[in-house]
Amino acid sequence: MVNQSILQAMITEQTCGDACWHAKEDICRCSCGGRNHGILRTADGERPERTRKIKGAMYQLIAVSPAPEVCECAHDAYEPIDNLHRTIENRAIERKVCTFGDIYYAQGYRMEHLPVFTKTASDGEIERWPELAIWRNSGKWFKPLTLWLRVDFISLKD
Repeated sequence: MVNQSILQAMITEQTCGDACWHAKEDICRCSCGGRNHGILRTADGERPERTRKIKGAMYQLIAVSPAPEVCECAHDAYEPIDNLHRTIENRAIERKVCTFGDIYYAQGYRMEHLPVFTKTASDGEIERWPELAIWRNSGKWFKPLTLWLRVDFISLKD
């Protein structure tokens, strides 16, 4: 029987994640093309970068909201992510990757892909992803933010 995550990856073009990294079958069916397949089962296996497609472009997870214990409210948890998001956008504008108008006026309706996206983590991601484990059973009413950078713009992170 095919793992539901692998089947979902085949149908939706989702990128690999824990299902691929812990995979035991011989054939990799996700977007990594076998590069990350079963990597966490080896003695020296390092966790690969978490990636996903957003609006058809490949993005890499670069930041998650701070732990809930150090946050008084959603604003305190989201501020570091929001600041990093704005910093990356400003670097993209300075390096002429995109324009001010591209980012601020047409985010939801554009055909081109923005250099950075901030997304709220889903309940499923919080339950499955080790990066979000601190948010499990945190008792906070708000969910963590995840910051995704287009893989071809990784240099904007630094």
